[in-house]
Amino acid sequence: MIIYRLLKISKNKIINYYKIDINTKYVIISIKMVELTIRSRTPEKIQDYALVKVTVDEIASPLNKNYNWMFISDKSGSMDIVEGKEKRTRLDNLKDTLIRIIEYLYNQAKNESMTHDIWLLEFDSEVKRKKIFIDENTDCKEIIDYIKQIEANGMTDISKALNVAKSLKFDNNELKTTVALMSDGEATAGIQDPDLLKIKLAELLENTQINCQLIGYSADHCYALMQKLNKLNRTDYHCISSIESSSCVYADMMHSVMYETGKNITMTINGGLIYNFKTNTWVSSLLINQFISGSNKSWIFKKTTDDIEINIKGEFYYNDKWSEKTFTQSKIEYPEKNNDLEVEKYVLRQKTQVLMAESKKIKQSSNLDNFNNNYQSVPNPNKRNSPFMLPPRAPKKLRQRTAPVSNKNTESSNIIIDNCFTKKDILEAKLKKHLELLKEFMKNNGDDDQFITTLCDDIIITIRALNASNGVAYILSRETSQGLQRGYNQTDLTDLEDNNSYDFNHNLSNAITSPYCSQSAAQMIRSITSN
Repeated sequence: MIIYRLLKISKNKIINYYKIDINTKYVIISIKMVELTIRSRTPEKIQDYALVKVTVDEIASPLNKNYNWMFISDKSGSMDIVEGKEKRTRLDNLKDTLIRIIEYLYNQAKNESMTHDIWLLEFDSEVKRKKIFIDENTDCKEIIDYIKQIEANGMTDISKALNVAKSLKFDNNELKTTVALMSDGEATAGIQDPDLLKIKLAELLENTQINCQLIGYSADHCYALMQKLNKLNRTDYHCISSIESSSCVYADMMHSVMYETGKNITMTINGGLIYNFKTNTWVSSLLINQFISGSNKSWIFKKTTDDIEINIKGEFYYNDKWSEKTFTQSKIEYPEKNNDLEVEKYVLRQKTQVLMAESKKIKQSSNLDNFNNNYQSVPNPNKRNSPFMLPPRAPKKLRQRTAPVSNKNTESSNIIIDNCFTKKDILEAKLKKHLELLKEFMKNNGDDDQFITTLCDDIIITIRALNASNGVAYILSRETSQGLQRGYNQTDLTDLEDNNSYDFNHNLSNAITSPYCSQSAAQMIRSITSN
């Protein structure tokens, strides 16, 4: 197979401009195979936002004909919890997902002459395993019957599962191997320390042919552990807040494995800073796990000097082989009019990401559920320069005229005199203000690609999750999907534990795919979710 052009230039139309900040200039950048072009909104060369845009050509079929898979699935007692619209157990939903995957891989093997070497591992305090091989002659009934008999029981020993995984062999260990490590909770048996479990996973990843897809399953999963493990190279974290979307998440994950056309990529900017959603900071260099066939991805950055140079370096599949390539560009093209809507959309996206990052930080705070620990002093909302309207003040019984004498120099003494609002209140006001900005933008400019609708969904789910006892996973699922520009959406809030007393005048999208979803990814997602 020859991919004659891995990257192609994006054609961006200049249409009506929506003003966000009269003091900000905007720039757009497009990349193709060797050439990188830059387009600026105005001739000025100061304080510009910018957009790096990469479009990867769609290929008709997976790059390889043979794959190794290892599905490591938690079957501890908590997997018997009933959740979701259909009121089924977590394990029943997982088993359905695994069966759909097996059926999809068999059809793929039959139609495209492919093979899949698979280890199925199910663990609680013990580990069970089954080796299967799928080609066009495979009888899937035995495999499906095996999956159906799996039962939930016992504690969660992730370390034992990783030990067993490291000991297993495939028919061809030189093939690309994907480990899907799924758990719905904390490690409760064996090694429980996240740092030690990270070392265990690192031992498995010593084989450079292995990548690990970390799947946090349900709103109760241990996101702190998954985030710790995700710090290792060749790992990706998928947060499943709603178990009924698990087949969609697994499908998108498998597509990213089979249609990967770029890996180990670093984007470096000289004369600018790029936004990193994982750290909520502006940085000069950004690590990008992969480029996927048919994907259209963009990253926002801002200029710090008049001269810009962007370098994208990584391994790319081109002319039937992987090789290192670097793309560099410093030339800027200036448009005649100041009306590039696509850049404006990504500026709004970056502001949405900042708000999600701030919300996640509050929810992950150890003092989250202690109402008094979230008080802080704020400006009077009636002042002319107040940037947003604050919610009603805290009830009178939670306020006092003088702060306690003890701890007066610490944040724990944060019940203050008069105008006191929780950090959560202030952030919620900012989220609602931003939602109105998104809706106004959509009203004035349309939203044919559902890009702004998806940002509205992000904000609404974040607001609700901010006020829910199990909201962290919902914020994480939207933040990671948006930040990594994945192909799926998770909008099922059935198990979100909030009072849902909001009137946002906006209906959440029912689409299971996101605006970033490529044609081949959408096809795989539909095939696996509808089996």
